[in-house]
Amino acid sequence: MKLVAQKSLNILVKAEKILMGVVMLWITVAIFVQIILRYIFHAPLFGIEEIVILTAAWLYFIGVAYTTKTEGHVRVDIITLFSKNRLFLKWNKLSTLSLSIIGSGVLFYVALQHTLWAFEVGLVIPTFMISISYATLAVVVGGGLTFLHFTIQLAGELKDWRNPDPIPS
Repeated sequence: MKLVAQKSLNILVKAEKILMGVVMLWITVAIFVQIILRYIFHAPLFGIEEIVILTAAWLYFIGVAYTTKTEGHVRVDIITLFSKNRLFLKWNKLSTLSLSIIGSGVLFYVALQHTLWAFEVGLVIPTFMISISYATLAVVVGGGLTFLHFTIQLAGELKDWRNPDPIPS
């Protein structure tokens, strides 16, 4: 079971990377085409900026989840400068991860409620009449993945609770 979960997580992380790459490529091509059309041919493509913004939301929130998985996010951890007590630092990391799980869980829940509401009332972007829910769905997916990655990190920390190795600074 553990092997299946690890393989599933690896597939999920690969999907995050592929989605980020595809969206970055799309945004780059769309903006490049818009620049060429606008400044060389003087015929801008109507509404492309709105579609780029909608897809950029996916890049941002999937990027947040991937950064959480790789632990590449920016941290301000002043506590480690003042204390080298291993137990205190472990408790600090556990509490930080717990708060992160709560925050990403709240983000997921609120975004899900908003997305369902937007689908229900038919909230659309005026230019193309595209549902705004496709952009807010990025927050739901990204928040859910971030919640998952933080939860896995917390589980790993709890598993290593009795680890005698010092915490790297």
